[in-house]
Amino acid sequence: MRLAVAGLMHETNVFSSLPTTDEDFTWSNGTEMLTRFADTKTEVGGILNAAKALGVEVEPMAYADAIPGGVVDHSVCEHFVGGLVEALKRAQPDAVVLVLHGAMVTDEALDPEGEILRATREVLGRGKPIIATLDFHANISRAMVDHATALLGYDTNPHVDMYEKGWQAVELASLLVKGSIKVHSNLIRVPMLTMMINQATTAGPMKEIAARATLLKRTENVLAANVYPGFWPSDTPATGLNVLVVRSSRDESKGRLDGELAEAAWNERARLAEANLLDPEEAMGLAAVNGGTGPSILCDIGDITGAGAPGDSAFLLRKLLAAGSENSVFASVVDPVAAERLRTLRVGSAVCLRLGGSLSPDSASVEVKGCLKAKPPGTYVRGGARASGVIEDRGPTALIQCGGVEIIVTAKRVMPDTVEYFSSLGIDPTEKSILAMKASVHFRAAFEPIAAKILLVDTPGPSNPTARFQGRAFQRVVRPCYPIDADVSFAPFAAP
Repeated sequence: MRLAVAGLMHETNVFSSLPTTDEDFTWSNGTEMLTRFADTKTEVGGILNAAKALGVEVEPMAYADAIPGGVVDHSVCEHFVGGLVEALKRAQPDAVVLVLHGAMVTDEALDPEGEILRATREVLGRGKPIIATLDFHANISRAMVDHATALLGYDTNPHVDMYEKGWQAVELASLLVKGSIKVHSNLIRVPMLTMMINQATTAGPMKEIAARATLLKRTENVLAANVYPGFWPSDTPATGLNVLVVRSSRDESKGRLDGELAEAAWNERARLAEANLLDPEEAMGLAAVNGGTGPSILCDIGDITGAGAPGDSAFLLRKLLAAGSENSVFASVVDPVAAERLRTLRVGSAVCLRLGGSLSPDSASVEVKGCLKAKPPGTYVRGGARASGVIEDRGPTALIQCGGVEIIVTAKRVMPDTVEYFSSLGIDPTEKSILAMKASVHFRAAFEPIAAKILLVDTPGPSNPTARFQGRAFQRVVRPCYPIDADVSFAPFAAP
C-alpha cells in the first residue's frame, strides 16, 4: 500500500488582534517531514512508525503548522491545497492520511479543513480512503465528515495520545485498502459552548464524559467515539460541542448509544460553562500560602498563547511585582523588540525597560528594573508525555531578575507547557514558590504532579471567556446555543 501523508495545523482565535501569516508557519516538504518528526510523540511520528511496522510505503508530501493565533491569511490554505492536489495527482496513492486541527479560520474561509478534505476527495474519488486526525478542540463541520472516510480525534486533554492517533490512522487506512472493513460515521451536534478551563480529561466533568466515550469505544464495531468540546474562540457555524462515532458497520440500533453520550455531555453543560476564575489579588494571596510541596501555579487565562492570544501582556506580571513576590517566575512576556535589545547586553548588566504590549495595543505593559540573569538558547527539545522530541524555538530569549521575580522574555510565541521550557533556562520549577504562566490545560501533563496548587486567574485578553460567553461577541455560532442564550433545548432522540 502506498500512503500519502500531509498536514496543516492551526487553531484560530478570531478575537485575537494578531493575524497569522505565512511567516508564522513552519513548512516542511516530504523529506523534511521524515527528519522533523522521526522519533517524536506526534501524529506524524506515529504515522511513520506504524507504516514501518505494517510494511506501508509512505509518500510524505507537505506539513505546515503554527502556534494558535488570529485569523489566518487565506493564501496559506491556498498554497497548501494547491501543492497537495498536484502532489496527489502525481503520486496516485492508495490512501491518504491528513493531519489537521479542525479549528482553523482564514480571512476567506470558516471551514478550511472541510475545503482541504473536499479537494483531496476530488483527486482521489470516492473509492480511496481519506483518514484525518483531528485535535481534541476541533469544530466538526458536516463537510469534514462527508469528504473524509473517517475522522480520528485525540481522546485526551492535555493531548498525550497524538502518536497513537497517527498510528491508528495508518492501521485503519490499511484495513480499508484491503477491503477488510467499511466505515460509517454518526455526527451529533450539541448546542452548547464549553470553557477551555473545564475541558481537561484528567478531572471534572470532561473526565467523566471522556470515560463514557471510552466505554462506547469498547462496544462492538466502534472504531472511534469522540466528544469534541470545540474551540469557542473560532466562532464558526461548526463551533460547539460535537459527538462523532465511527463504526465498522452501519447499525442504526447503535445510534441510541451515541445519543446517550451526547446527552451526558449536555447534562454537564452548566459545569462545562462555569468560569471559576480568581481575582488576581486573591489568587496571589492563595499562592503565597504554600506548604512547600511544590510551586503554586498562577494561570494567566486572558493571554494564553496556546489559545491564540499574543502572549505579550504584562498585566499579571505587574501584579506580581507590585505585591513583592519572592522566588517566583513569570512565563512569559513575548516582546520581540525587548528580546533583541536584551540579546545585545552582557549577562549581569543592569536592565531598565518597558515590557509588554508589543504585539497588541490592548495588552498591558510594565516598567522593569533589574539585571540580565541569563541569555539561554532559544531552542529546546520537548520532553514529557505530550509531543516529546519536538524542537521548539522561542527566538532570542532572556531571563531578567527583578526583585524576587524572574521574568522570561522571548521573541517568539511558545507555550510554556513543559519542564524543558524552564530547565533550558536554568530554572528548576520544583524549587520555585510561584510559577506564573500563560496556560490553562496543556501544562497540566507536566506540572500537575509537582504543583502544590493551581489557580486560574481572571486576566484581560482574547483567551478569557467570561465576557464573550455573555453572547454579544459571537457572530457565527449557530443560535440558540448554551450558555449565550437563555432558552436552549436538546433532544438527541427526537424524531426528525
